[in-house]
Amino acid sequence: MGYTFVFDMDQTLVDYDKVKKEIVLNTKIIELLRKIQEGRFTGITDAVFLYTNNPDEKYVYTVEGVIEDEIPGFKFDDMMWAKDERRSSYRIYKEVNPPKLLEDIETMLDDKNILKDAAYLKNNVFFFDDIPTHYIRSEIKDGNYIHIYPPFTTITEPDEEIYKPVYDVLKGGAMRGGVSRKKKKKRTKNRGTKKSRRRG
Repeated sequence: MGYTFVFDMDQTLVDYDKVKKEIVLNTKIIELLRKIQEGRFTGITDAVFLYTNNPDEKYVYTVEGVIEDEIPGFKFDDMMWAKDERRSSYRIYKEVNPPKLLEDIETMLDDKNILKDAAYLKNNVFFFDDIPTHYIRSEIKDGNYIHIYPPFTTITEPDEEIYKPVYDVLKGGAMRGGVSRKKKKKRTKNRGTKKSRRRG
């Protein structure tokens, strides 16, 4: 059984240089993403998601493009932003800064047709964020919440030791058992919009 890696965006993956007017990447996470990408071929990586409270959908896709420039062929399996209608906290309550919840990760896994159970969600999801207090921290295994500290900016870089638990997992290989995938059913309508972001 492999793992799902979920990344916040602002001050985790990137910062914006207002002087140069350009996106600056957290090089330590880019290095980690290269290893995670390699893990797709060894069974370690089940999925890689971007999960942000940034409301700007266009900017989210721009960031993905900048990352792909550094890692050719890289794509997030799914991306969820603040105003994504799949987030119940936004769809129902229109919260502008919705809580980050494990149920949203489950939604993205569902859209990727990965069959998961409660044990997988708790033990096999790694979450990266510069904010240490998101609710999801209480929902996943202790140690799988990677607090990016200090927050990544154009002038500060987090201690690379915080990524060690993830590198240990990547070196150790996938757990036995594999991940079941649901059989895809024929659909009568196109569901491949940007918002659904469904990739097999």
